[in-house]
Amino acid sequence: MKTRINMVLVEISPGHPESYYVEIEEKPVGFLRLRHGHFRAEYREEVVYCAETKGDGTFDASERQTEIEAALRAIGLAHHKYMAYTRN
Repeated sequence: MKTRINMVLVEISPGHPESYYVEIEEKPVGFLRLRHGHFRAEYREEVVYCAETKGDGTFDASERQTEIEAALRAIGLAHHKYMAYTRN
């Protein structure tokens, strides 16, 4: 069974580096950052996704949606694992 999580991206910086906070239930739980061609997603200060990109401090137009969606999937999975662990 899949459960949907509503995540909100809060832009911190539009470029150099492009970065966002990720909120779940109005609480900051994650962070996305693209700097020097390296993109990473953190959930509760643990890196859960990373990728090398074409853009240096901002995404190339062809990669923004794909990379951000992959990062949010990784944060969602980490959140599900965290919630399952804290319930037990």
